Amino acid sequence: MLNTSFFTVNLIEERAVHTASESLQVTEAHISNVMDNLIRITNNIQFDVEMGSILRSPVSEGFKAFEMQKKVEEKLSSFTSDHFGIYITILLPNDRYYTDYSYYEYDPLRFKDEAWFSNLQMKDSSDTYWVGVQPTYIQSESNRYPYMITIARTLRDSSLKPYAYVIVSVHELQLRSIIEQYSDSQNIMLLSEDGTILSARDHIGEKYPQFGEWNQSGEVTVRKVGEEKQIGVMKNLPFAGWKLISLTPYKNVTTQVNTIFKSNFLLQIGFVILFLLILIYLLRQFTKPIVLLVKIATNIEAGNLSIRSNISGPDEFVKLGRSFDTMLDSIELMIKQITYEQELKRRAELAMLQAQINPHFLFNILNAVRMRIILRGDRDNANIISSLSRLLRQTINGDLEFITLKEEVDLVEDYMKLMLFTSKNPFQYEIELSSESLLESVPRFILQPIIENSLIHALKQSKGKISIHAWKMQEKLVIVIQDDGIGMTASELEILRNKLKSGVESGNVRAKTRNGMSGIGLINVYERLKLVYGQRFLMELESEPGKGTLVKLVIREGEDKRHVEGYAG
Repeated sequence: MLNTSFFTVNLIEERAVHTASESLQVTEAHISNVMDNLIRITNNIQFDVEMGSILRSPVSEGFKAFEMQKKVEEKLSSFTSDHFGIYITILLPNDRYYTDYSYYEYDPLRFKDEAWFSNLQMKDSSDTYWVGVQPTYIQSESNRYPYMITIARTLRDSSLKPYAYVIVSVHELQLRSIIEQYSDSQNIMLLSEDGTILSARDHIGEKYPQFGEWNQSGEVTVRKVGEEKQIGVMKNLPFAGWKLISLTPYKNVTTQVNTIFKSNFLLQIGFVILFLLILIYLLRQFTKPIVLLVKIATNIEAGNLSIRSNISGPDEFVKLGRSFDTMLDSIELMIKQITYEQELKRRAELAMLQAQINPHFLFNILNAVRMRIILRGDRDNANIISSLSRLLRQTINGDLEFITLKEEVDLVEDYMKLMLFTSKNPFQYEIELSSESLLESVPRFILQPIIENSLIHALKQSKGKISIHAWKMQEKLVIVIQDDGIGMTASELEILRNKLKSGVESGNVRAKTRNGMSGIGLINVYERLKLVYGQRFLMELESEPGKGTLVKLVIREGEDKRHVEGYAG
């Protein structure tokens, strides 16, 4: 038993070290992926020709400065569009700056007061300066995400003179979530080159007390941390001298050995177990009718109402079984009666539907009226009736859940023609579809609610313009609907975005923005497309007061298309 214990402990220690090493290897891959994204963003900024030209250009005023600001911010947003929790700051030597976050959240010039900024100014353009962990500087997120991991780079021109400083940060919680995902029975920490804890369950930003011992003892060690003995494994990361450390309590590892000793002890009382097995057998024979009733109840719960107990034995169980069978007979009789009543109800509804006006009769009448108007020379009103007929035909025909984008846009164009006919203040519309997007299949009535929002709320049935553009790009179908109406403020736009994220209206369901837009139509379209395409669908909203609103629908290609049965848009 002593030899078995000794070799077992060694084997389990080796297994624990192997498991910890695998966890660190997987964790390293994910953390490296996050940090590579940050480095990729700095590279995109450094080697983007248009952005480099803007950053090197002299100070501009008025509209040109606004246009430059907008171009840079659009590029920064595109760099972080697929990544959550990443913030970019570009500082220029003349105290100009560009960010992808609001200036109200943080004044970017405060970076120059940081102790590490002087070291950044000495770096070459090819060097990435690893700032490490620091408190979150985005005020609105400081409670949820108290720390950030930051890197920076100095951009220099051909004369080696710095023309910009790029600072990129990511929420530390992203790294912590990776660490916790693989920290099942162990404690994993991410340390900087000097031993500062960059990401862990706690003590972030502090020095790890035993860091000096790790550098001396190698990558695997067994040591006491406080009063607890632990197995430690260290792995060096390929950047900035960062390290991953895994600590596994020694007690958890040796628990299996104690279990083996207990099993040996249990062998000495095997006769007691044998006695218990005999006793359990006798008890099961006594309770067998009850177990049978439980199985029958389980089958009934699964929907099998034809099963019966047919229990034989003591009088009490026979009475219980008969009562159970009688209850099942009554339930089956009730189900048959309800089914018969429902069938009668469906037949009555069918008869009522058959008594209604045939939709084709209505279409024939409309076409006849249109032809008479054409014969009288009034083609404008004939076209209005034609648009109404096509719109009604698409609305009544519920068999088609998906149509081509061309058909959907034609339907929307008919709707806008009818709105122009009834509007006192005519508006303009523009439709531009790329040839490769015309035959793309989309759900019906995904554009009409958005156009209706634009006409009623954005333009308020006044003069204005609505544009519809569609194209395919990198296996994505992109549809953009834009108006030049009254637009929304940043707070109103954020409220509408939150409604889309939650999928339902939050707070007061009747609350509206200042332009009267409740977002119900957008939420309807968003939920339908989310149900159909899932994660392959994305909706983006942009709006400014006095400049209108832009709605972008992005659908990635894929084979999984969910069917929403009976969904009326």
